[in-house]
Amino acid sequence: MIDHGRKIFAAEVGGWYDCGKVDTLLETNLHLLTQGYTRRPRPKRSVTIHDPVYVAKGVKLDRCTIGPNVAIDEGATIRGSTLRDVIVGRNSAVMDCTVTRSVIGDDVELRARTLDEMIAAKDEVASAP
Repeated sequence: MIDHGRKIFAAEVGGWYDCGKVDTLLETNLHLLTQGYTRRPRPKRSVTIHDPVYVAKGVKLDRCTIGPNVAIDEGATIRGSTLRDVIVGRNSAVMDCTVTRSVIGDDVELRARTLDEMIAAKDEVASAP
């Protein structure tokens, strides 16, 4: 990640969180969101937000419901979808999907899918360990 110019930030937490598992990664995300590491998009008529969420700059949202416990990285597009307890990576597109308790990596395109407890990376979608 650092080799590709990404910055890594640390946040103080009151416990140990093994982020090698999707459910623990999502719990850690929720902890960070409830500690104030949030960012709401500008209000838009076709978008429903349920806090807490983090929506980075440059994210495109249309006809969607986001949250709670959702983090969406820069350049992502969410259209016609519902996301709850989800982390979406940079430049990913989620269109006409329902996604819960899942992690979507960078540069992933999902169309007309229902994911629950899944990991999506590039062209692969698999059950979360």
